[in-house]
Amino acid sequence: MDNVKELLIKKAKGYYYDEITEERAIVNDQLIMVRQKIKTKHIPPDTTAVKLLMGQNQTNLDLLDLEGLTLEKNKLLKELENYEN
Repeated sequence: MDNVKELLIKKAKGYYYDEITEERAIVNDQLIMVRQKIKTKHIPPDTTAVKLLMGQNQTNLDLLDLEGLTLEKNKLLKELENYEN
């Protein structure tokens, strides 16, 4: 279950990954790699994942003022940092 939560946090924050594309050709009856492209792609933060993570929190955000929301935000950011470490 921890793995699912880690993946949800990763999706909530967004991440980068490398996409590898290889081009192959037959040379002298052998299949060889002619070219390899590595492209870094970005997956942006996912608001649905953020909502799922916040849904685990029992605080009703509609009832909080600006100071309360700021405290809640800081608390959630601290929790995300703890999950990363």
